[in-house]
Amino acid sequence: MIRTFRSHLGLIFDESFRHVARNSSWAIGSTAVTVGALFVETVVLARYLGRTTYGVYLLVIAYPEAVQLFLGFRTREAMTKYLGGFLARDEKDEAVAVVKLLWVVDMCVVTLAFAIVFFTAPLVAPHLTDDPSSTELMRVYGVAMLLGGLYATAGSILRVFDRFRLSFMTGAGAIALRLLIIVGLVVAGAGLEGIILGRVLAELAATVIIGFAAFVLLKNALWHERRSRIRALDGKKREIVHFLLHMNVQGSIRAAASKLDVIVVGALGGPGTASLYKIGVQFGASPFLLADPLFATVYPMFVRLHALGEHAQIRSIGRRISIVLGGVATPVAVLLAIWSEEIITFLVGESFSAAWLPMVIVLFAVLPSMLLYWGRAAMLAFGDAMSATKISGISLVVQFALLLTLVRPLGATGAALGMAGMYLVYAKMTLSYLRRRKLV
Repeated sequence: MIRTFRSHLGLIFDESFRHVARNSSWAIGSTAVTVGALFVETVVLARYLGRTTYGVYLLVIAYPEAVQLFLGFRTREAMTKYLGGFLARDEKDEAVAVVKLLWVVDMCVVTLAFAIVFFTAPLVAPHLTDDPSSTELMRVYGVAMLLGGLYATAGSILRVFDRFRLSFMTGAGAIALRLLIIVGLVVAGAGLEGIILGRVLAELAATVIIGFAAFVLLKNALWHERRSRIRALDGKKREIVHFLLHMNVQGSIRAAASKLDVIVVGALGGPGTASLYKIGVQFGASPFLLADPLFATVYPMFVRLHALGEHAQIRSIGRRISIVLGGVATPVAVLLAIWSEEIITFLVGESFSAAWLPMVIVLFAVLPSMLLYWGRAAMLAFGDAMSATKISGISLVVQFALLLTLVRPLGATGAALGMAGMYLVYAKMTLSYLRRRKLV
């Protein structure tokens, strides 16, 4: 019996899975640092600013981020797919060309997004926050978004080159520096304007740290091909444009699901309801945070395996990931649910205690999506961006139908039910797709 158990473990944890696990450990470590830093930042700012002012802060940053996400083409995914594919086939001229193309796309997007935020902030900010002074705060935060666009694809470049340790060091360093800036401003007694300026400074630091690391990697690998022009992609341009358009739609959907939802909840229920909802979602979706680093790990691998025609390996890795994640995430979710009210009250204060129910609702809704997170990586690696767009779009419609129906009568709890509906529909449709492709 012991031998049988060991043989099963050997099948699950073979060399390919161990490679995923090694890279995942760095990616999860980076996420752990990021989540920890953002968690501390949330607690510090919620306690320092109070429920209403913290709600204003959330709405001020949500609008510029939503605009950029609506306009953006999620070039991180495109960089992983095309740079990774070109390097796997040793097509270095095309690799340089796609880096240049996607950087130009990012620059156009962030410049347009900044212009939209700058000119529309006087119309949007007072309506959302009931505070005319928030107009300038939105404009200032737009500068942070502009800086962030300079290194949008840098993390993907590090992961394409399998430099997950370097990705951990640069990403963790940038977010730790941001936390230090925010805490320093709070200790100094800065107001909301000072905190927003701190976010701008933090984005500038991240641009320098992460962008420089990506530049050095590209220089070492592709310097001889640096003069390659974008027209080297002529045979691939139509495919890349098609992929980017779907990424734009998916980015807009994500913006609606993660940024516009806060704006809608704030418009229907006020800043106080928006802050309760945000706290509940932030705590409740915490297990799903594992999905992002794991996606970042397996997506480049799936791209390489697809380029080499190793689809059975993709299926094998994905299935084993779901098994391992299920064994880890489920008991963690149960424990978080049991202590939900105590956790929120202790960390962010009695005024946010009502966020425990939204937290629990979201907590159990995210689990199925998390177990199948690798499904989207498979879709994109196969070039099937249309299916990913369809699944995200239908999930979004469900979320906002529930938001518009439930926020007024149920407040933050109704908003959480909307988020839960989105996650559950997403999981169901992803599972159906994987079954059709015989990946589960």
